[in-house]
Amino acid sequence: MDSKSSKVLVIGLDGASWNILEPLARKKDGIFKKLAEKGATGILESTIPPVTGAAWVSMATGLNPGRTG
Repeated sequence: MDSKSSKVLVIGLDGASWNILEPLARKKDGIFKKLAEKGATGILESTIPPVTGAAWVSMATGLNPGRTG
């Protein structure tokens, strides 16, 4: 087993859909452009119901709101 560890940074912008972020990612020297080029991006689906508290708990635990209360 490799003892080397990797670091992961998750950036979540609550309520920021790709149609809001995409123009920022196209700016020549913007941080969103650098993050999109060097990192990973994707379209995500929210929880049902799509409320902040439930969504962040699901993101952190991997469970749906019915399992976390």
